[in-house]
Amino acid sequence: MTNAERKRRKLTSNEACTTCNNGTETIEHILRGCPSSQQVWRLLGINDTLLTCGLGFTAWLESHLGNDQEGLLFGVACWYLWKRRNEKTFHNLTQEDHILAHRIRCWTNTIRNAQLSDRDSHDQTPTKTVQELVWEPPRHSG
Repeated sequence: MTNAERKRRKLTSNEACTTCNNGTETIEHILRGCPSSQQVWRLLGINDTLLTCGLGFTAWLESHLGNDQEGLLFGVACWYLWKRRNEKTFHNLTQEDHILAHRIRCWTNTIRNAQLSDRDSHDQTPTKTVQELVWEPPRHSG
């Protein structure tokens, strides 16, 4: 739950972003409005003009997630930006933008490699090992 939502529910009086302490912390601010998030997007090479253009938040999400080339990277980045916010909010842990961008790239590559490996394994004829299991009563000693 963002600080804006927490304030609306009267759980806090502070609606400021936990990362930049400037903007009102909404999901949109966390993912694209926060200067720190914008820097992460730049480091990842995601088209910077889409961050600030008049594209609505939902359309912005859909335009990136629907893109085959960068959809995975974009989705992983959104997850990591939200995760970073939670680590700061609940554990007071901070993460530099360049480190976060590096982790996003690593995780994206891990997912891509797993997808390629899975695709390659489906191309091969699967082998099955069948072992018959039969219950045997316990042996009585004596």
